[in-house]
Amino acid sequence: MPKMVKLEVSPAILDNLMWLLLPLLLLLLGGCGVDSMYSSLKSACGDQVCADIYSRDLLDVNRATIDDLRAYMLNKQPGKRYANTPFKREDDGRGDIDDLMRGLMIVKKLHGINPIFALALSIHESGWGTSPQALGKHNLWGWNAADGKEHLATTFTSFSQGFNSVFKHIKRSYLSTDGRFYKPCDLPEKFARLVRRGGCDARDCGASLAGMNCMYASDNGWARGVREHMNDITAYINEHVAPAAGCAVPR
Repeated sequence: MPKMVKLEVSPAILDNLMWLLLPLLLLLLGGCGVDSMYSSLKSACGDQVCADIYSRDLLDVNRATIDDLRAYMLNKQPGKRYANTPFKREDDGRGDIDDLMRGLMIVKKLHGINPIFALALSIHESGWGTSPQALGKHNLWGWNAADGKEHLATTFTSFSQGFNSVFKHIKRSYLSTDGRFYKPCDLPEKFARLVRRGGCDARDCGASLAGMNCMYASDNGWARGVREHMNDITAYINEHVAPAAGCAVPR
């Protein structure tokens, strides 16, 4: 009978092997907490991407007033082709701007969500209100319009109704710790270091764009795109609105 040889591998080698194989395993399992998202974003945006998309400010309702956001929408000029979108209509009898303001007020007061985030998401998902769903269904978010099945998008009776329905669901399912799609990014410390930059912690990113991106959007660049709109709104308020009031919106 051949003599059995006991192969011993040191714990240190096993530990290092585990960390080498973990990214591959997570990628195969579709794990976005560790971030197939991070590597692509870092190459495009640098280290600041973490401070941006991992910021837990989606539930900070004090980032802007509704009047701040009205000023942004009425004065921001993304181009002539946007002139007839919901974001630019005010005096044509349809009252889109007022309806949007009512929606943002509902988001802020009733659901406790940062209105800058709500407006940024609406702009990002609808292409500044140019999507067919925005123009024909009061649906700025492509809500229930799965890829290739845009015709299934929900029809709302008004933009304010859409804001109420969509952000009620986002708050309950994505931004609450007991939510069905809440993504806490609860990673082991050693691996979390790979996605920590600018003083933020990738292990505590549930109520953030990074946390939402995992379950909300198939596009790994979704968080970055929404954050860019949030930053643009914040910069406009700080430059054109806040100085008159003697204050500034924190970033």
